[in-house]
Amino acid sequence: MDAVCQRLGVHDDQTVDNTCNAYFRAGCEKLGYHSGTIPRNAPGAHSCGWCCFGCKKGEKQSTLITYLQDASETGNARFITECFANKIIHGEFLQNLDVLLLLLLFD
Repeated sequence: MDAVCQRLGVHDDQTVDNTCNAYFRAGCEKLGYHSGTIPRNAPGAHSCGWCCFGCKKGEKQSTLITYLQDASETGNARFITECFANKIIHGEFLQNLDVLLLLLLFD
């Protein structure tokens, strides 16, 4: 998990609360409840409030910007769009693979 957090840039030491979270934190403090900072994969000063829906500025270090970009840059990745998986096959035979394989089965 440490390697994943490092690649995604997960941290909690530079987060600046956006307006909603600042009010929430103040309310918790006023009521005597503990509040903390959730580790996240975005630059510390970034607080658009939309990252969970797709960061408008592209600053959140999501799998799109990290792992999929890494895969694309190797030249060995193939991306299939506009499809869906109706079954994911898993089991012991996948445990020894270095790469997670999703088998897309089409109707």
